[in-house]
Amino acid sequence: MSDFTVCDVLTKGFKDANEALINNREEFQAVVSAPSEKQYIQSYSISAYMQTYLEGINKKANDPIIKTGFEQLDMALDGGLYAGLYFIGAISSLGKTTFAMQIADNIAGSGQDVMIFSLEMSKSQLISKSVSRLSFIGNQKSFGATSRRISAGQKYSEYSADYKRMIVNSINEYCECDRCAWWKGDDCAICKIADTLTRNTNKN
Repeated sequence: MSDFTVCDVLTKGFKDANEALINNREEFQAVVSAPSEKQYIQSYSISAYMQTYLEGINKKANDPIIKTGFEQLDMALDGGLYAGLYFIGAISSLGKTTFAMQIADNIAGSGQDVMIFSLEMSKSQLISKSVSRLSFIGNQKSFGATSRRISAGQKYSEYSADYKRMIVNSINEYCECDRCAWWKGDDCAICKIADTLTRNTNKN
């Protein structure tokens, strides 16, 4: 409170501060010891918060910056992914899920655990996308299998031995990077996602 307010409270009903003190010492001391309005405002000032701000920066010194596996994207993100929330936006069927899955696979390949919560695609569909990508990468993009052809078991009798071997090799390569976990549909409620993240963090 301001000095004017203090004086007004102290002398209200009394001729001066001394009379107020004599009449009610406890109330007088409470008013005097109460922080002034200036002190209250200063407690929320930049200078008052600066120490906390600097401590927050120091605490982040060992926080990882996670590479996406795309050099130009990492450069645009000032090194990679920081702790936080990121959105990928584009029109329908432009490849958002495929792109996100490749980032997830790259991160998992670097040794980081990755959890994927899918509202639409099943685990099998997402795995097929990743295996398909590896099949094209392993064959210099000239000979690979689409996710449809990988997951269509009824078509395997028509595939050549080399084609089936290529699919199996891609699946085995994907299995070497076993750092991903999936949750689908009903398991993607916000409360369940939060609970899953908490349990996984505590486990590690």
